Amino acid sequence: MADTPQELDVEVPADLATGTFSNAFRVVEEAGPDCFLDFLVYSANEQRAKVVSRVRVRRAFIDAVRETLEDALGEFNDKPASPH
Repeated sequence: MADTPQELDVEVPADLATGTFSNAFRVVEEAGPDCFLDFLVYSANEQRAKVVSRVRVRRAFIDAVRETLEDALGEFNDKPASPH
């Protein structure tokens, strides 16, 4: 993803503006070059998880997702906590 521009005009449709809550995710193997990235609502009390969104991606994309998450966490940890 090094060739990806840092600023990109991203359109978010109105029905997705507030997103869907998720507190967990998993990677599910699929035959061939793809896998599923599932976003879940997980309850430790109930020992259950429900898939709220599933995205099919290339396996090679998972490394880019990991790197982006690590970068984002680093930035979040460098900022002072919000008072909210």
